[in-house]
Amino acid sequence: MAAGEESAVYSAHDLTEREFPMRYAFRCLGAVLLTGLLTIPGLAHGARLVREVSIGTFRLSHFPRSVIEPDMHSPKSVAFTPDGRLLLINALEAGKTFAFETGTWRKAWQVSHAFPASEQARHEALIPDNLRQYFDFPPKARAWTGKPVEMAITPDGRLAYVTSYRKNFDPHGHLASSVSIIDIAAGKLIASLPSGPIPKSPAISPDGTRLVVADWGDNTVSVWELGKDGLPLRLVNHFAVGKRLDVSGLTGNRDVQCGYCLRGTTFASDGKTVLISRMSRNNGLDIVDAVSGAHVGFLPDVPTSLRHLVCTRGMVYASSSAGKCLASIKEATLLSPKHKPRRENWRVRKADSGVRTIAVAGDVLVAAMHGRKEIGLYDAASLAPLERLPTAAWPVGACVSPDNRWIAVTAQGYHGSGGNMVAVYRLEDDRQPTVVCSLALVAEEKHVDRLRFAIASLQQSLALVFN
Repeated sequence: MAAGEESAVYSAHDLTEREFPMRYAFRCLGAVLLTGLLTIPGLAHGARLVREVSIGTFRLSHFPRSVIEPDMHSPKSVAFTPDGRLLLINALEAGKTFAFETGTWRKAWQVSHAFPASEQARHEALIPDNLRQYFDFPPKARAWTGKPVEMAITPDGRLAYVTSYRKNFDPHGHLASSVSIIDIAAGKLIASLPSGPIPKSPAISPDGTRLVVADWGDNTVSVWELGKDGLPLRLVNHFAVGKRLDVSGLTGNRDVQCGYCLRGTTFASDGKTVLISRMSRNNGLDIVDAVSGAHVGFLPDVPTSLRHLVCTRGMVYASSSAGKCLASIKEATLLSPKHKPRRENWRVRKADSGVRTIAVAGDVLVAAMHGRKEIGLYDAASLAPLERLPTAAWPVGACVSPDNRWIAVTAQGYHGSGGNMVAVYRLEDDRQPTVVCSLALVAEEKHVDRLRFAIASLQQSLALVFN
């Protein structure tokens, strides 16, 4: 426990036995008001932003450390490397990926997803003739900067494959986008791959031989073969799920105009079967054989609009933003060759907010509660709620370190409100979670809506005190 934290921790037993209830309430109110005032001024240097309130123990404490990173604009997704030494962050609107050392939280490197016009010719050369129909490039090659959205890391931790939401010259996501390849040890962008429009979640097989990328923009999926060094060898297949979406006339919000809105992508435990979620009204799970690169099935009877998928320890976990819920099912039930699963086979836990990214830390399921400005911690077996932790506005990305010690959550912001922050928490016990604020990574002051964040955190803290 960091210095200064212990004095802010009270057990529930101590509070009921040793404190008069009203005195305790007023003490907590005073502490909340004080820490809220410290949050408001928007001091860019050494600003301490967030306090953490846990239910099992009551804490009012700021992060002991905050770091200003001027280019941390619109952080979308986070991932720890397999050895746990680095935390990678994709800042979508900045067009950059960052790496920070775990524990010291020093910046190791940053990479800009900028490519010369000559990279288009290399992309075209990677596509077999029979698959060229799926990739629309501009007639005249152009340089571009990609908007990094999600990532997958090879099992050996050598490479990160980062999808670009779109290229900067393609405002409506009509054209082929790209997947950047980063050498993690060197902190360098070494290559890229072509993708369909608006690729979202990539997934790499446990043996590191297959990369699967689902394209939100036009209902297509890419399957790549990877070599022993993790680098791509060939495009195995690129195909449409159902019917390929005609994007030529789309000029509106491509977050909504997306066909089936292919989103979550994860490998099953056999290392060959891939599950891909549809977030559209025609929701369900598509099944892909990563070895052959073929679409082999569709499961329609699932909870509403599944977004993010995690497959671990014989279970499949899913989040739903539109359905405001978490869901889980045994993998053996979901993929049974004899009986198609039905919606009632799923365990569903309703939430009071749309749920974005999820991650599993031991026996705890971590969820980014997008509309509540909170992190939700749930029992992984029963999906029973354990804790709610205030965080910056509009949390969207989440990850857990391999040793289950650290939780990182991004707050991207929404309609110019809040966000532009990555919060890191230390998980002290993954069975009876006690979470301690550790680090706040924020953009420069103009990107941080501190007043709204302070008010939201104050309201949530008061609710926990008096409810």
